[in-house]
Amino acid sequence: MESKYEIKINIFQVFVKSFSSLCKNILFWIWILLSLGIYVGMNRIGIQKNFHVSVFLTPGITGLSFTLALIAATTRIFDYDDLAAIFLYEDRVNDVKLGQEYYDLIAPYLLSSLLWVTTSIIALLDFAFNLDFYWVKFTELVFVVGGILSLWQLLYAHLQDVSEKAQTKINEFIEDEDKK
Repeated sequence: MESKYEIKINIFQVFVKSFSSLCKNILFWIWILLSLGIYVGMNRIGIQKNFHVSVFLTPGITGLSFTLALIAATTRIFDYDDLAAIFLYEDRVNDVKLGQEYYDLIAPYLLSSLLWVTTSIIALLDFAFNLDFYWVKFTELVFVVGGILSLWQLLYAHLQDVSEKAQTKINEFIEDEDKK
């Protein structure tokens, strides 16, 4: 059976749909400022540049693993009915389009995964080809900082979701007790 609603799974389409919500996050702007700090530090202050990018292979794989663990934990909070309802939510008054809430929910996971997989690939390439270039090191540091911040944001959002679900259950329990 064919549906008139189709969930986009192309990472770039999801980023386009959720770009404004990603940019509203304060950690995004902190990442931009830290990236500028890294750039200034590497160019003006002389932050150590004699490191091999391959040292970030283990953190990259660990970041990917932690992102996957958070995805699994989130799917324990939201069942498929919840996810379908989130996708179908639309609010014309507040200009929330069909699917927007769903894409805003998954975009941080995709961003974190993209940062950590890119970190891992660059580290592997450095291990194989000794990529001793300034821009490779700068990019790797920026991606690692972004990956760390994105994991923190995911963890924080997950804790918020857990708290909201728990509050809903508490309210239901109180209502049931009041009816008795």
